Amino acid sequence: MTDLHRRPLRVVCRVPRDRLYHFRYTLEAHEGLCLASTLPSGDGRVRLLTSQDREEELEHLLAALAREMPVTVESWDAGAP
Repeated sequence: MTDLHRRPLRVVCRVPRDRLYHFRYTLEAHEGLCLASTLPSGDGRVRLLTSQDREEELEHLLAALAREMPVTVESWDAGAP
């Protein structure tokens, strides 16, 4: 595996606060896809951390979730090593 695939991918999403549980539960159901943590701002922002080799899979899941609820991707950062 190359270093490119080992670098973390950081994604920050915003979802309605009343949908946070469903959003995080769905992400966790896809075991190993990403690590999700709710940001302390209290405004429904969630940080996702995954590897770049899972980027496409995460994109598809976020698109599917966006068909169920308002999901806004605020940043998609390939991150520094």
